[in-house]
Amino acid sequence: MKDTANRSVGAQSGTRMVVKVRWLKPYEGAQNHICIGEVLAETPQCLKVLGRTYHFRKPQGNVRAVQTSAIKVRWIPWNRIEVVTELHPDTDWRNLQLKVDNNNRVSVTGSVAHGELVAD
Repeated sequence: MKDTANRSVGAQSGTRMVVKVRWLKPYEGAQNHICIGEVLAETPQCLKVLGRTYHFRKPQGNVRAVQTSAIKVRWIPWNRIEVVTELHPDTDWRNLQLKVDNNNRVSVTGSVAHGELVAD
């Protein structure tokens, strides 16, 4: 991975790159969004990821929920991306389950997370 000026994440290198992408949504009341999956390609404008998104809802009463999407290809604009975290290539991103505890900490089950998944 290179700095954001070059915006190169190695998608064209032929190696499998698993990433966690956190990005901003451009509308009022947007939830926190991350996408975890494999980088397929990149352009100067977007990062193309085959992955699953996770939407963290604000707590309502005692309910703290993480909504999970279907696996699909997403083009995420670079100007909306806050952080790209490269995960271990063995991360089984298709079977991850994220949960929020009573202290609003995110935990991961269902895959080797290598301690990197919730660090940022």
